[in-house]
Amino acid sequence: MTKEEAIKSINKLRRNSKDKWYYWSEFVDGSHFYIKGYNTWIQKLETTRDRITYSTNMECSVKEFNKFLNEVL
Repeated sequence: MTKEEAIKSINKLRRNSKDKWYYWSEFVDGSHFYIKGYNTWIQKLETTRDRITYSTNMECSVKEFNKFLNEVL
């Protein structure tokens, strides 16, 4: 899966899971990514690429959410 496809997939899941926890796990450009999120808050994003756990602010905008995904994926 490409980064662009992953961002579209995550946003679709986020929109379909309004006010609920969601989980996403996929390979993006050869690295595995796991996300646990709630609306635009990504509580945990783990990747096999750099072994770092990322998160976002609890109340970030959709624009900030997409910018974060674009930078991390």
